[in-house]
Amino acid sequence: MARTCGSVGRRLLAKRPCSVWSAGPLLLLAGAGLHAQTVISFDEPGYAAGMPPPAPWVMNGAAGQVVAGAGVGGSQALGLETAIADFYLPTPLGPADGAQRISVKVDLPYEVSAASSYPMNFMKFGQLLVVGSGQVASVGWSMEDWDRQLPHQPGDFTVKISGGQTIGQFVPDQVVAFYEVLFDFAADWTSVTVTVRPPQGVELVHQLSWNGSQVGRMQFYGNDYAQLGLYGTVVTYYDDLVLGNVVVTPPTVNIRLVDGPAVLLSWPATYIGYILESASALPPAVQWDPVAGEPVIVGSDFVVTIPIVDTQRFFQLHKPQQ
Repeated sequence: MARTCGSVGRRLLAKRPCSVWSAGPLLLLAGAGLHAQTVISFDEPGYAAGMPPPAPWVMNGAAGQVVAGAGVGGSQALGLETAIADFYLPTPLGPADGAQRISVKVDLPYEVSAASSYPMNFMKFGQLLVVGSGQVASVGWSMEDWDRQLPHQPGDFTVKISGGQTIGQFVPDQVVAFYEVLFDFAADWTSVTVTVRPPQGVELVHQLSWNGSQVGRMQFYGNDYAQLGLYGTVVTYYDDLVLGNVVVTPPTVNIRLVDGPAVLLSWPATYIGYILESASALPPAVQWDPVAGEPVIVGSDFVVTIPIVDTQRFFQLHKPQQ
């Protein structure tokens, strides 16, 4: 389980990560380390520009290859037109591995019609799938107004996850700018949190159920530009595929005094499943109780406002084991 906490009194305002099992002062946690990871940046030996990526990649369609200068910071990237690329994990990931993160970066294509300031010839800009046994977690970028009625509006372009559920919107542009997509599997593999971090703006987060099966394959889709009969070289780029067991740094509770008198507590909305708890004292005499009221999302944070009724009170975020 993960916990972070802060304290507040009429003259004290502080925030800090803590361990509630400490018998003395709070233990400050150093930055959590990362376990071994596999990073594929498409610059490793065997990834030759102008050629399909080597095994364990399998290409489904000819229009896919390693492209020089198209990746993050001018590195190489996997470029897909209408192709689908399968990556078979050398060792499948599953419940025996504990909490796992899979991430990749995506640069979406762009094609401008003379009749519109938005790209108009796509129904799908790209899609990324993590494949288990009878289960798929996916993120895709698509155009709702696929019949190409003009003019297009920003709301026509949506980010979808598994099952076709829309979790947000995006605005296509001609700038080379990578989205980062993360799949965070819970320690027991009963859920996966999907995060889409755009080049600018608020990240999109949604939690999906998972059936506990191992992940042995990923699929990377190009766009469907040519499928609509408008042939040309339009490419979706993928870079920095990362597979590995990640120790997730728990969130820190931010605390500030507001009128009331009251305190406003906030933490990033990307941390799903945490319960805000409070106590009037610290260990050894401590009892943590859930704080009444549900947090609301303000901007990119969960926010709770609590009236000050005690001379001293401590708060923590607690994520129960599932």
